[in-house]
Amino acid sequence: MKTCLKCNIEKAIDNFRLRHFPERGKSYRNNTCKACEIKYNLERYHRIKHTDLYKGMRERRKIATQKSGYHKKRYKVWGRNYQLQKKFGITEIEYRRIEKGQGGVCAICGCEETKLVNCAAKTRKVKPLSVDHNHETGQVRELLCDNCNNGIARFRENIEYMANAISYIEKHKKESSKTKDVG
Repeated sequence: MKTCLKCNIEKAIDNFRLRHFPERGKSYRNNTCKACEIKYNLERYHRIKHTDLYKGMRERRKIATQKSGYHKKRYKVWGRNYQLQKKFGITEIEYRRIEKGQGGVCAICGCEETKLVNCAAKTRKVKPLSVDHNHETGQVRELLCDNCNNGIARFRENIEYMANAISYIEKHKKESSKTKDVG
């Protein structure tokens, strides 16, 4: 049991927020109960809500979001760069160098990527080429369109399966050309 300094009511210890101080290696319970803390925070919010300080904060935030999109672009590049480094060990600059070396097209089919990032999006941006890598060694190979990348993944990067698929397609292509000649 502990007594709250705000309401002076003795309450169970679970009614007091636990505060951690890892640098000290200790944890403490607040001197005010959770209910008094919530009440104080709401009062404080309503007290400063209509002050110039709060209005100034809102205006600065609004201006920052209305700027030329610099922060969005910067975050987007940073986020992509982080993902490329985390997943494949390459930077955005290395990705662009590989893409330029391939002429901006898929290394297998030679087509540009056509899949959209988000079909419902108004911008309708095309998805960047996928980074193909060896799943055993993690080594980056080249950039592929979404269809080719998924095709390799579906065959589990097994050359035998891919060779069987090629012979299967050739076999049925020959059969379909025979039926056309007969008809």
